[in-house]
Amino acid sequence: MRMVFPPEPALSAFVAYYDLVLTLDQGGSAWIPPLLGGGLSFSQPGGRISVSNSRFPNKIVEGSFVIPVHSESYRMQFQKGYWALGVHFFPGKFYQFFGWPQSLFTDEQQPVKPEETDLRQEFRDLEEQLQEAQTPAAKVERINAFLISHLPGKKVTHWNADPLVQAVYLSHGNIKVCDLARMTRLSERHFRRLFKEGTGLPAPTFIRISRFYQAFWRILSGQYSSLTWLAQEGGYFDQAHLIRDFRFYTGQSPRQFVKDHHYLTEHLAWTTRG
Repeated sequence: MRMVFPPEPALSAFVAYYDLVLTLDQGGSAWIPPLLGGGLSFSQPGGRISVSNSRFPNKIVEGSFVIPVHSESYRMQFQKGYWALGVHFFPGKFYQFFGWPQSLFTDEQQPVKPEETDLRQEFRDLEEQLQEAQTPAAKVERINAFLISHLPGKKVTHWNADPLVQAVYLSHGNIKVCDLARMTRLSERHFRRLFKEGTGLPAPTFIRISRFYQAFWRILSGQYSSLTWLAQEGGYFDQAHLIRDFRFYTGQSPRQFVKDHHYLTEHLAWTTRG
């Protein structure tokens, strides 16, 4: 079971949503498409998941972990009786909020290690409060309070990728890296380094995934007349280019994917936010 909650308004510039995963009396699994935003996942002591992608075919993660950005789809397996509360940030916002370069957390779930941050005691206290909270609403209340108490000041000192992320979104993933670099008035080499540090992904990969999502949601919702039309609207060279990208990120053709994953229209609606 998965429940999605909005953040407090004070956090809405940074946090996209929270989700609580509960497996109760039996384990479960989920297929996840590429993720452009990172975050944190807090679970019960001894909670364990298995994550599989092309780099890590069966990585076991115990306890709370950093949710990385993902350049590819992956699958998660949950043990019986597992619960976890995820905090999902908008692209680039995890870095702005905590000051931890998102490039340190890409394609691999890593345990939260409070002893390695300047929030040692705060993280420990939060984990205890989440354990004590008896209801999903109470857990969300605790995480809201924690994040609000650690909001960055009005003058965010870490590099701001917002205008660039919005430019990619508005172009539907049809923009060149050199055009993004020009917006920053930085050299392209310097821009590429900062973009990856802030978002966790190379600019070309971020653009490609954004373009894929435009096609992904139209295909799932049926908002297209043909794949040829969708390829033209989405900035692909042709229909074959679209299908090739779709297979790369999902492992299936558009037609087969819709047949097997029709439930995702509701389950993953959050990815269109921002």
